[in-house]
Amino acid sequence: GPAELLPPTPDLTLTAPAAATIPVRRLRAATSGSASLDLILQTDTDFQLPGEVHVVPTQVKGPLPPHVVGLILPRSHAGRKGFFVIPGVVDADYSGVLKVQVWTNLPQQLSKGSSVAQLILLPSLVPGAEHRERGDGGFGKSGIKELHSIFILKFYKKKKSLSISHPTMGNIRI
Repeated sequence: GPAELLPPTPDLTLTAPAAATIPVRRLRAATSGSASLDLILQTDTDFQLPGEVHVVPTQVKGPLPPHVVGLILPRSHAGRKGFFVIPGVVDADYSGVLKVQVWTNLPQQLSKGSSVAQLILLPSLVPGAEHRERGDGGFGKSGIKELHSIFILKFYKKKKSLSISHPTMGNIRI
């Protein structure tokens, strides 16, 4: 059913060595109310010019659960520190290390072990997609266009539940 499209609540183990990668399926959220997973960076990155963009590897690798799309978005504090995350999409069958595109307007360093981005997992519908191996090619390497449905998410704090609404799939309450 539609509820099976959602993965179990994820969780992040911060004790992993900096160069290690953790499968997405082993992640856990920081708190029971977290909407996303923090992406911890694997390397130090030096920004020397304003507007310079770097693709920085994280400690997390794919694939995602089936029928799930990952959205890479900035963490709320990243902009205050002068780092700007370029939003990205992670397909369910991407099996490589998740990478974050970051730029800054000042020369500065982004430290290994820090987190300026987060991963949000959402159900995904791809009409008529053929099955083929994706692998670890990233940033536009699949060669096909995908359609990700728009879901309306509502979190009810008092009831501690999440409601997901979709125009054709109906409502799911978790």
